[in-house]
Amino acid sequence: MEVRSGDELPVSSILAIAKKEFKESISNRWFLVLSVIFFLLILQIPYIVLMLLGFFSYSNIPGKTGIFLAHAISFGGLITLIVGSLSIVTEKEQDTLSFLLTQPIRKLEIIIGKFFGLLLVISLMMGIGFGLAMLPSIGEEEIISIGFLNFIYSILVMVGSASVMIGLSIAISVISASRTMAVSLALFTWLFFTLIYGSGFLGYMLITVNETQAYFYFIFLNPIEISNTIMHLILNPILSPSLPARFMVNYFGIGGSFVPLGIGLLIWSAAPIVFSIIEFYSREY
Repeated sequence: MEVRSGDELPVSSILAIAKKEFKESISNRWFLVLSVIFFLLILQIPYIVLMLLGFFSYSNIPGKTGIFLAHAISFGGLITLIVGSLSIVTEKEQDTLSFLLTQPIRKLEIIIGKFFGLLLVISLMMGIGFGLAMLPSIGEEEIISIGFLNFIYSILVMVGSASVMIGLSIAISVISASRTMAVSLALFTWLFFTLIYGSGFLGYMLITVNETQAYFYFIFLNPIEISNTIMHLILNPILSPSLPARFMVNYFGIGGSFVPLGIGLLIWSAAPIVFSIIEFYSREY
């Protein structure tokens, strides 16, 4: 890998690391495996089994576009966390990180380069998996009714959600002592945001009388919920508006809802990266 000399702009080093991360990831056999797994998770194995048994046709699944997009955020987060959590810790275990740090390159550039490299990898992986899942729907009325721009906006939300998970996964990778620890923390993080957090919110709603405050907590303290809420607002009425989406519309209006939600997603994207950089600099390798 080429790195910059002392008087070159750091962009060259960031691009070099991003390119290295991208090449190493797509050349790994796990790239294709995880792409297929992502496809199966979106499509949902029960749907596949029922269709193979002839209970109903693919075209009769109501709201499948919205279902696929919503599940892409959730399951895409799982894949992203696992892949990204191995980015730094693998180099530590293989002793390539210490060699990289002997080069004229800063730790800041390593983190940012890996972030953009992983973002390209995950975007490609999600594109393959989601593209395969949506292939049978091309030309259907439901797809046409979404509109081209709304479909593009939905993809951008998926990428934005992936950027948050990449930041979290890099933070996990920096603090982990082994790949086993990194993957375990990644799985726990995903379970927390998708299952534990939601269950805790339901319990909170049973005892609180301040519903407005509760919904603010529920939406903005969970990046996956922020992404899902944006997705519901974009695809309404294909996706039935969720309770958080209804709350945002009632409180801010449809157009006004995108501003706080977008800011929330940006903060969630930046915060883990800032933490990773600070923690990375504090450690000796």
